[in-house]
Amino acid sequence: MLKYEASDFVVTESVADNVTAAELVLSSMRSVLFQGPIGCGKTALAHHLAHKNSKLETLVEVSIDETFDSKDLIGKYEATNVPGAFEWTAGPLTVAAKEGRWILLEDIDLASMDIFSGILPLLQTGKLYVGEKDMWVEAHPEFKLLATQQLISSGDMLHLKKHAVPHFELWGCVVCKHPSAAEVLDIVAARHRRVPEQFVASIAEVVTSMKTMQHLCLR
Repeated sequence: MLKYEASDFVVTESVADNVTAAELVLSSMRSVLFQGPIGCGKTALAHHLAHKNSKLETLVEVSIDETFDSKDLIGKYEATNVPGAFEWTAGPLTVAAKEGRWILLEDIDLASMDIFSGILPLLQTGKLYVGEKDMWVEAHPEFKLLATQQLISSGDMLHLKKHAVPHFELWGCVVCKHPSAAEVLDIVAARHRRVPEQFVASIAEVVTSMKTMQHLCLR
């Protein structure tokens, strides 16, 4: 079970804007895509929303990378202790859809087209096709599909780090604002009260410098 303390979620002006936008999208969409630069709080926002909706304890989290395929999400036959015998095991997406749990796919822009093809019926119809079992799984009414996508900040512009998410129109999109240096200082000070103030200020300066360097590298 994910360890979560509500006090760890520090609400600043940008964070409040992100929460408001996310709650609006979440109220009308089954699938929500959180976009934003690294460190802007996409995952923390997803955890916060799951906590508010009493879904955090059963939240399924999957970190996507290039090695994943649709079978890893939907399910596959796996070897058993009996030689030559195989047993079908439901994947995390199938389990979440059937049980009405929320699932968070981290870095979905790293997913292969095979994965996007696998989740497409779920996005379109609310039903997940399990090819190896030749069956359809209807998503529970409380099921939510959450995903994060990293964007790269360049001044006032945001650019995709990887390829665009296919069938983007089927997602409810939340573009998360990055906290300012002053907000980073407030967040760190609130979460780590024992850290000396001068160290907190140094952390905020590092965050600002990193954003500036990223902007210069992209020019």
